[in-house]
Parts: sequence; C-alpha cells; structure tokens
Amino acid sequence: MKRFRNDIILVLVILIFAITFYFIYRGINNSNELVCKIYQEQELKYEILLDHEEVITLNTNDGKMVIVIEKDGVYVKESDCHDKICLNQGKIKRGGEVITCLPDRVYIKLEGKGADVYL
Repeated sequence: MKRFRNDIILVLVILIFAITFYFIYRGINNSNELVCKIYQEQELKYEILLDHEEVITLNTNDGKMVIVIEKDGVYVKESDCHDKICLNQGKIKRGGEVITCLPDRVYIKLEGKGADVYL
C-alpha cells in the first residue's frame, strides 16, 4: 500500500511540473507580437504588426487579391486567381504559418517579433 501511495505522489508531482511549464511556455510565446509579412513576386510589399485591423488590396497578374488583417490573424477574403487555394487555406493565427497563392505569386507569413513563434 505504501508503494502505491508513493507512485501516486510521484505522478502528481510530475503532472504539476508539466502543467506549470506548459503555462510558462505559453505565456512567453503569447507575449511576442506577431508581424504579417506580405511578399509579391519575391519582394516584401508590406510588413504589418497585428495590433489593429486593416484590409489590403494587391493588384496581381489575374486581377486583385484582398487580404484582411485582424488582431487574431490574417486571411485572404477575395482573389481572382483560378485555383482559389489561398481562399481555402483559412485564417493563419500563429508565427510560422503561411498562405501561398502560386498563380498570383503572393506569399503571406506570420512571424513573431524577433523570431518565429510555434505553439
């Protein structure tokens, strides 16, 4: 019975440490501000901090692309490209995530301030 009790105490201590480190790690990563970088034709066109809402319209080879920047992420609202994959990629919310439109040669990437953030 004593051995069983010691096993439970050990598991609880390990669980408490794991939960503590998880919240510390998450707090450090959430403190980084995210920056949206928009590339067109391999050239950086916009670099925007995700601290406000903004709508950007890019003139592309196929027409136009409308990119919506919000405090909690970035997504493509409208695109005149033929495959519409950039529309179907949805909203990106974390550092290191990207939206790519090959026909229009547009690349949208979220980066943490100073370094990429992976949760």
